[in-house]
Amino acid sequence: MGVVLILLSGSLAAAPGIISYQGRLTDNTGNPITTFVNVTFTFWDADTNGNQLGGGFSDADIVFPDANGIYSTMIGDDPDNLIPPSVFSGDNVWLNVNVGGENLAPRKRMASVGFAISSGKGSGENIQSVIQDFVVASGESVTAGDVVSFASGKVRKSDAPTTFPENVFHYASTTYTKAAALSDTRFVIAYRDGGNSKYGTAIIGTLSGTNITWGSGSVFNQANMEGCDMSIAALSESQLVIAFSDSGNYDCGTAIVGVVTGDSILFKTKSEFESHSTDHISVARLTDTSFIVAYQDAEDTFYGKTRIGDVSSGSISWRPVHTFNNTFTSSPIHVLALSDTKVLFFYNSECRIGTVNNTSMGFSPITTIFNNNSSYIYAVAALSKNTFVVSNNEVIRVGIVADNFISLGPLYPFPETEMSIGSICHLSGNQIVVSYYDKANSYNGMVMLGTITGTSFKWSPSTLFNTGNPWDTTSVALSNVYFSLIYCDSWNSNYGTVVLGCSRGTIVGIAGNDANGGQSVPVIIHGVSNHHSGLEPGNTYFAGAAGSLSENAVYPNVGMAISDTELLLHIQRP
Repeated sequence: MGVVLILLSGSLAAAPGIISYQGRLTDNTGNPITTFVNVTFTFWDADTNGNQLGGGFSDADIVFPDANGIYSTMIGDDPDNLIPPSVFSGDNVWLNVNVGGENLAPRKRMASVGFAISSGKGSGENIQSVIQDFVVASGESVTAGDVVSFASGKVRKSDAPTTFPENVFHYASTTYTKAAALSDTRFVIAYRDGGNSKYGTAIIGTLSGTNITWGSGSVFNQANMEGCDMSIAALSESQLVIAFSDSGNYDCGTAIVGVVTGDSILFKTKSEFESHSTDHISVARLTDTSFIVAYQDAEDTFYGKTRIGDVSSGSISWRPVHTFNNTFTSSPIHVLALSDTKVLFFYNSECRIGTVNNTSMGFSPITTIFNNNSSYIYAVAALSKNTFVVSNNEVIRVGIVADNFISLGPLYPFPETEMSIGSICHLSGNQIVVSYYDKANSYNGMVMLGTITGTSFKWSPSTLFNTGNPWDTTSVALSNVYFSLIYCDSWNSNYGTVVLGCSRGTIVGIAGNDANGGQSVPVIIHGVSNHHSGLEPGNTYFAGAAGSLSENAVYPNVGMAISDTELLLHIQRP
């Protein structure tokens, strides 16, 4: 294993006890490592051997390198395990990085800096700030002292996600919406068409800028689908599959392939995967020509079963049926594909791994996600080939798959106590979109962004996307920036509706000047920002709404006040 240092902001003052670290991991042949690894940081008084500093201080993190092997983490960001000030009491300080049990050489020399606190007041001395110029996004403005985020090459005030006006895709009662992304600019929605005998129907949406145009709805099941379950997955930009219980054929488990041409969908012949009543159906893509479906077999003791379909010229051939849960399997069921051979089955409050080997399938031991058996799993999303997030209505956690075992991060409560989760989708490397209904406020539709560091979560402020009670909300990520929220608008005749959302991006620093859209602005990304007033020295500040600072720890970290006007940055970044 090798490591290439990209950025080490070790010249931050010792008193806050936090250091931002970024590195690149490679194997012995120079190829990037892209799976999760355990990293432990310690401090020493020599480049080799020597004495460990800080009374034996160490910080162990799970990091998730991107496709290039690059990862970022914070050393000492646990309030109960800050870096002791004694680490920097001398001039000789080296950081040792241990990855998966292997110490990486050489150690990294750390430069200590002045930091003074007196009578509750602090001031930074000899702390060099790192400043970089950015262009402000069109239509945006920033003010000196604003917390700013970076997305699509531009900066803007850090804030809740931006949402655009509602866009109706079907002017009739529309229920049980399901959706999948075909590309960064195109997505498909499947729904029950209350304006056409509740037939199963699908439609293509195309994004241009922030506008969405619609194709014509295409019927995939000419039967009343009231009470019938369905799920959709995109196999490629030009092919999709819908799995459903066919009310026109005794609720038999059925799948159909749709071929996308322009903004139209041509559906092929239906194919049964279960010859009797099925329910709680979930489908996921394995490859461009194969998919997996999981379901409850309503006529075989309600067992959880699964089957793989292979697609050729729009026709489906089926591999054998396998049982992933041989007890009562309640809703909702989710199947999540991590690769073409590794899948996850979520049901009741449990999860297990399925490993595909041609026509056979092996299953891991069962992992309990939530100890309360009545706490159903409402939403899941894959983050990488070996990590996922899973939630009920109260908490969310990260899961890590290694070989045939699942390890789980801590349970993190959502920032709101009266939430009913609608959906979760993965927006970028460590960012997710969570839609929910605000039970404390007329079940309004709300959306927020979650940033994952290791196995912990920080949240953006929430954004209202629909007043009232939007039914059957689902979401799809269209790029690292844009996402769509799809739902039935109960306050507008139950019409099928979409709201386009945009992430504010990743927090990068503090604006050094006032600037408007298209203008350049200096951004302080490390060190001290002195563009503030009314700070409480010693207090930690977080990214609040509209570029403001907040003392609410549920939001991402920004820094610690060292005087009433100065903020020493220790920004929580991906």
